Amino acid sequence: IVSLNSVVVLIIVCAAALAAVVLYNLISVNLAERKKELATIKVLGFYDKEVYRYIFREIDLLALMGSCVGLLLGIPLHQFIIRTVEMDQLMFIRTIAPHSYLLSVALTMLFTLAACGEKPVMGKDATATEPVVILHTNDVHGAIENYAKVAVLADQYAAEGAYVLVLDAGDFSQGDSTVSLSEGATAIELMNMVGYDAVALGNHEFDYGFEALKKNMENAQFPVLAANVKYNGELAFDDAAVFTTPGGTKIGVFGLDTPETATKAHPAKIQGVTFAGGEEMYQIAQDMANMLREDEGCNYVICLGHLGIDDETAATGNRSIDLLNKVTGIDVFIDGHSHSTEEEIVEKTNTDRKVGDTILTSTGTKLENIGVVTIKDSTITTTCLSTEDMGAADDA
Repeated sequence: IVSLNSVVVLIIVCAAALAAVVLYNLISVNLAERKKELATIKVLGFYDKEVYRYIFREIDLLALMGSCVGLLLGIPLHQFIIRTVEMDQLMFIRTIAPHSYLLSVALTMLFTLAACGEKPVMGKDATATEPVVILHTNDVHGAIENYAKVAVLADQYAAEGAYVLVLDAGDFSQGDSTVSLSEGATAIELMNMVGYDAVALGNHEFDYGFEALKKNMENAQFPVLAANVKYNGELAFDDAAVFTTPGGTKIGVFGLDTPETATKAHPAKIQGVTFAGGEEMYQIAQDMANMLREDEGCNYVICLGHLGIDDETAATGNRSIDLLNKVTGIDVFIDGHSHSTEEEIVEKTNTDRKVGDTILTSTGTKLENIGVVTIKDSTITTTCLSTEDMGAADDA
């Protein structure tokens, strides 16, 4: 009898361990398979912790419901198994003590709560120092339907252990009635929901006037970077921002807007606003790179520049490729304005898309692509992911 009791105890312990493993794996698979839904919930206005409270409450409720159903089905199943395995020489107790039902439910809920306590690391709370992943967009021009895909991608990289930043290089508040009717306010609201970390300004941000722009940006939950834009002789917005990973890696970001804004925006709406260009802009960019590296101790420097590579602006020297021929210390230049794709940048630079030691990248327009800058083992790589392909993959 004593030896048989030991066998029963061993079986119970193994069954409990198996239940714990199965519950943990099912919860992990559930979270992994529902990344798109979770990101959509975040875009609707939930924050990271709220998103996981939502899913974990659902899991807890399902576990409780499953326990109740299991009790109803388990009693006849137990009777069937006992009668089946019994022999003439060996019989088992066919009744189950009431406290055993409570104990089984308690153990199930305990395992469920313990598994739900292992919340995956997401977004800015990531503990990984490498890789660092910078998602970037430019010239969205009101293509708001793909913002959810930016949120999905950010959460996917973060769930894999990356420290994720989301940046934009300007022209996000004009181009479609979904953002133009609110003079860009809708774009800011959606970018807050996605979780953008910093943006540069494009010329179209000034279409509604400087005062309207300043009012919109008061609602932005991210820094607005424009190192070469002044109002009445003073910086109109922030010039740079520094992001530090939990492991101590520092990433400095500064912004530049095209000097063409001075002629592309209505003069009466931007009185008092100046946009440094040419040699003055080069010096500002060099000062920013030096300040971020030397004073702030940044390991990497990123420029969000709404400058472009169009041939028609070559004479002014205000293109990104013109600036990068004069400025050093920038690791990656995320460009906008000319709606250029990586293939078009290759035509203007080289197969590595480098000007000097700086990688030049851009995503086209209207969120046709999402740019991905990856920093891993001190190596920087850049690519663009088609949002159309992402949609096909998600629907499959």
